[in-house]
Amino acid sequence: MVSDCHTFAEDSKEKPVQTFPRPSEERLYVERRAIDASCPECGGADIRAYRVLSEGGWWDAEKCQDCLASLSRVPAPALGSYVPLGTTVPAVSALASERR
Repeated sequence: MVSDCHTFAEDSKEKPVQTFPRPSEERLYVERRAIDASCPECGGADIRAYRVLSEGGWWDAEKCQDCLASLSRVPAPALGSYVPLGTTVPAVSALASERR
């Protein structure tokens, strides 16, 4: 049985399937901000703040870079850095009340 299903890639041999640019870096990384603190576990002074994905979702963490002890972990937005468009557009009811 022949399927009449086909993909976008089959329709357009010259156009790429994705609409975003390919990363130029070989590896992706997260920026780690230096924090003025010392580690209570090992006494190290190299403390950095960055977002991590762990059990329970995304966390804004402050971690020792010498022993990886967590100095603090605060829940971050559920979708990480992704902000859906619908969450940034004012509600229709709010717009209607402003017009009055």
